[in-house]
Amino acid sequence: MQNNTQYTNAVSAAIQSFARTIANCAHDSVVENNDYAIHDSVDSIQFLYDNYTKYDNVNCLANAALSSTLDTAVRENIHAQLV
Repeated sequence: MQNNTQYTNAVSAAIQSFARTIANCAHDSVVENNDYAIHDSVDSIQFLYDNYTKYDNVNCLANAALSSTLDTAVRENIHAQLV
C-alpha cells in the first residue's frame, strides 16, 4: 500500500499534466481545426477521475489504465504519467 498523500499527489500531478497539454494545444487546435491531443487528454483525465478511488497505489491505477478499453495511446499516456 502506498502512502495516501503520495498517491493523491501522483494522481493530481497526472491530471495537471493532462490539463496543461489541453491548455498548450487549445489555440492551435481551434485555429487549425485539428485535435492536438485534446480529446486524448480529456479521456485521460476522465479515466483518472472515474478510477482513482478504486485503487490505493499508483501502480495499480496505472495497470488498470493499461487494461482499460481506452485508445492505446491514451492508456499508455496515463501509465507513463503515473509511473
